[in-house]
Amino acid sequence: MKKTTLAHILKTYDNILWYPSAGVGFNIVDIFSPEKLKMLGIEKDECPDCFLLTDYDPKPLFESLFYNTPCKNDTYVYYNKNGCVVTAFNEKRLPDINIGYDPAMVSFWQDCDLPDQYGVVFTADILIEYENGHKYISKLIYAAAENTRFLYDYLLKNKIRIKYLVRSCYGYGFGGGRSTGMALRHLLKDLGVQYFADDENTGGDGEDVADRYLTDDQRETVPVLEKITNLTSDFGFQGYGEVVLYKVKGFERCAPVTYSD
Repeated sequence: MKKTTLAHILKTYDNILWYPSAGVGFNIVDIFSPEKLKMLGIEKDECPDCFLLTDYDPKPLFESLFYNTPCKNDTYVYYNKNGCVVTAFNEKRLPDINIGYDPAMVSFWQDCDLPDQYGVVFTADILIEYENGHKYISKLIYAAAENTRFLYDYLLKNKIRIKYLVRSCYGYGFGGGRSTGMALRHLLKDLGVQYFADDENTGGDGEDVADRYLTDDQRETVPVLEKITNLTSDFGFQGYGEVVLYKVKGFERCAPVTYSD
């Protein structure tokens, strides 16, 4: 029997949140839960129902998330802060994803091979519980992948729609500043993004290696953004700089920009 793939699972969800370079930022599930987003006037059926996290080499994350001591009935508490407890259950390893890899995107590529976990995907159901008794069920997926190639070789290739996109810490670690994620602004339309969280860190953006992947049409397409809230000050979200949540109101054309290698 053919195994269920990541693409098949993702296409069953309407409100996917993608958090590239997620690291250990599991508080993303708390911050973007219906409990928190209702403060911003976002209805429950518009809140993320699937949290898709990617990182280049998340071996320690896989181990802490899926291989720690179970509480009972093979369930795992992996987040417990500020009155929010997130429990994972039904953990599964999906078939590995076959995505490309651009060594220029990673600063130390000459010194080591790809991580053993590159392309590995884990999934789990999660229960989000608050002290007031409110509970929510969602899906968590973690994939070991370099962000830009995952975007092109998997999300866009498989026509996966992303409703929430979080740009925070994108490439500032393993990417060495070579891919800060600013190119994502030109791809919000292609991904179907409606809510965009941006840390607004522009350091090195003029030399972002990922710019080479943009088409002329994408370079000329920019989002019209309406600020909703400052996630750093209002929700305690931690990123590189102030993390602001925007609603994507539409798109407009800008003058083409010439990029050189």
